[in-house]
Amino acid sequence: MASLRLLIAEDDASLQRMLHWEFEELGYRVITASTCAEALCAVADRGVDLALIDYHLPDGFGTDLLDALRRHDHNLPIIVYSGYASPAETTRIQQSGADHFLSKPVTAQSLHALFARLCFKRSARPGQ
Repeated sequence: MASLRLLIAEDDASLQRMLHWEFEELGYRVITASTCAEALCAVADRGVDLALIDYHLPDGFGTDLLDALRRHDHNLPIIVYSGYASPAETTRIQQSGADHFLSKPVTAQSLHALFARLCFKRSARPGQ
């Protein structure tokens, strides 16, 4: 898992810092963004191998960002998470094409295990 580029799109500054630090400790190269626009700029500039996206961002929804990220890489493993998704939003997120949806709080260790499974599935796909 070492050296994978992980995009974390999270507008809660303290949660973003904590996840950034924990994932760096796990060997990821972390790119953080607080908005959809920042996330898209980061992906365009550096590219990413994985994405963790908060559903509610100041300038849009994580599912909108997910669509834009899929245009860059249709096989990009993407996890969308939320602390307060309504039942209708939860259904929308689950149908959005995200590889996984989680409710906050999340831990870096559980996400790390999920990323490993998603990356394994991606590498096992024909043509990858």
